[in-house]
Amino acid sequence: MIYLAGLALILTAERGPSPIPPEGATHMTVLFAGAEGGESRFVRKADGSFESTTKLAIGGTKIDGRISGHYMGSSLTDYVLDQSGQGGTIKLTFSQKKIVAEPANGKPVDLPIPKTTIYIGSLHPAFTASALSAANWSKKEVQTVSVYLVDGGATIDAKITPQDERTVSAGKVRRYRVQIGMADEQVSMTDDGKIVGIDVPGQKLRFVADGWQALYEDPFAKYPELSA
Repeated sequence: MIYLAGLALILTAERGPSPIPPEGATHMTVLFAGAEGGESRFVRKADGSFESTTKLAIGGTKIDGRISGHYMGSSLTDYVLDQSGQGGTIKLTFSQKKIVAEPANGKPVDLPIPKTTIYIGSLHPAFTASALSAANWSKKEVQTVSVYLVDGGATIDAKITPQDERTVSAGKVRRYRVQIGMADEQVSMTDDGKIVGIDVPGQKLRFVADGWQALYEDPFAKYPELSA
């Protein structure tokens, strides 16, 4: 799921859930090979302001990222990203007129303004609701969508495949396969646009929202006689 692209279609039929995260807070636990390795939290207020924070400590890799800004409708109007990790620190300032990346001990770089208002996140899952909602749910096939990677500062292509629905005690989700480069993950989203699960088997990485652990439990585990 970590497809950081070095800082560098809207489909109208049967669209998915809301293209922006709902108001309120979502907390996710990050698991690596089944062990807790960090957390991610997203909060959006009624005035359109939001804050997303993610902290990871996996092996020798530590990443601490924070994004704060504003939505107007389903579009981002402005935000500031501050991120630190093994590769140093980076600051990215986004507005609809200018995007500037400021690497540590480096010269500020102007980045291209995205032509799309479809977004996706790498270490900040909530933004991925936008990309999933752009896919045509009724077509269970690969759909290529041009998306802006919020925590990468770049426009990239995402391959999104609507898969199925699953209902657990916390509620119902739609599940999608998302592929970007070599990254391949399954993302679970509720009808109101909340990302509640991300599973990346190839990286042994999983983001799970509080209360949604059942998404990754074997329904037959409690009844071994049924799986015999």
